[in-house]
Amino acid sequence: MPAKINVLINKKDNSELIRDEITAIIVTEQAAQKVLAASAPMSEPDALKFNVYYEKSTPWEMLIDSDEGISESSMPVVNVWFDGASLMPESSNSTDVQKYRGTFNIDCYAAKTTEESTSTGVITRSDVLSSLACQRLMRIIRNIIMNHNYAYLNYRKVVVKRVITDIKMFTPGQGDQTAVNVCAGRLTLSVEYLESTTENTSELLELIQAKCTRSSDGLVYFNAGFDETIPD
Repeated sequence: MPAKINVLINKKDNSELIRDEITAIIVTEQAAQKVLAASAPMSEPDALKFNVYYEKSTPWEMLIDSDEGISESSMPVVNVWFDGASLMPESSNSTDVQKYRGTFNIDCYAAKTTEESTSTGVITRSDVLSSLACQRLMRIIRNIIMNHNYAYLNYRKVVVKRVITDIKMFTPGQGDQTAVNVCAGRLTLSVEYLESTTENTSELLELIQAKCTRSSDGLVYFNAGFDETIPD
C-alpha cells in the first residue's frame, strides 16, 4: 500500500507546546516579579527564589544531597508535566480538528531544616517550614497562571479555556523511596485546546518560550537583562 501522507511530520503537538508555554510563563513572570520586588520589597523575600523544570520524573531529588539530607543551598522546585488528555467529541471531527481537555500538573517542592529564633529561642520544625514554603510557592504559581493575561496561555487560536481545577498536598516519592523532609503540592491545570493534523498547523501568537533556555540538568531559566536581585 502506498503512503498517503506527502508532507513531513515535523512539528510538536499542541499539548507539548502548551506544556512548554506554561513553563515559560512561570519563568518569565518570576523574572519580572524579581524586578518589581527590587523597588517594592516583599514581606517574604525568599518567595521568588525557586527553580523551574519540566517533565522531571523525580524533581524532589534536586533538594536532597548525597547523604539523603536536605541540601542547605537548595531552592524550592517547580515541575510542569503533561498528564494526559480526553477527546471532547461534540466539538471534534475525525479529519481536521479535534478538541481535547488536557491535564497539566504543576508540582511544587520545598525542603527546609529546623530553625531556632535567635531572639526568642523558639524552634520551628523542618516539616512546618517545608509545608509553609511549599504553599507559598503554590500561591505564587497560582496567581501567575490564573492571571487574566494568561486566559489563553498566549495561545489564543488553540487554547479555548484554562482553569486550575484541583490544589492538593502530597508526599513525594514512590513506594519505599519517599523523600524525607520534602513537602510537595500539586496544581492541576485543566486546558481545553485544539489539535490539528500536519496540514492544518495552528499559528502561535505569542511564544514566550523562545526567551527561555534549558540547562543540561533540565533547569529552565529566563535569559534577559533583568536585575533579579531580591532585597534582604
